[in-house]
Amino acid sequence: MFEFLLVRVSVWLACVAWFAGAFCRLLSAQQGQTPADLRREQQSVEAAYGWLWLVGSLLLCIHIAASYGFVHHWSHRDAVEVTARESFRVTGISAGWGVYVNFLFALVWLGYSIALVATRRRDKVIDRSVYVFLAIIFGFATVVFEAGVIRYAALAAFLALVVLHVRIKSAGAPV
Repeated sequence: MFEFLLVRVSVWLACVAWFAGAFCRLLSAQQGQTPADLRREQQSVEAAYGWLWLVGSLLLCIHIAASYGFVHHWSHRDAVEVTARESFRVTGISAGWGVYVNFLFALVWLGYSIALVATRRRDKVIDRSVYVFLAIIFGFATVVFEAGVIRYAALAAFLALVVLHVRIKSAGAPV
């Protein structure tokens, strides 16, 4: 049970935190077009974005460490081989290097989340670049490599993000 919580539930909660943070990110852009008296609400949504992503990135780190310990028994070779087999099963490409992509993903997400919380501001270009990179990896991890409920929940969340993005963009807000 403890292994299940650390390996599986941690990554599911990390996904929820990423999506919730992504929604906060878009909502704060929408609120950026509001009068000055709503600035405090915008700052609260911005703070939620940073904190949700920080919690999510920490949960992802727990997932990675637990996976290495419980699933791969601290064998990097095993992690690469299992990743290669799984990617071949799903895509037809044996991509053991996906382990390194996952490490980069975790490092970028954690580092950016710490910066969001610490500075309480975001640079438009860096934020958009990090957001797109993380969204692509999350898309592959949840929609391509997962199955069943997780796949469909992630697909619905991504579609909701796209609809919200289009709505905000059509209102003239920078996203």
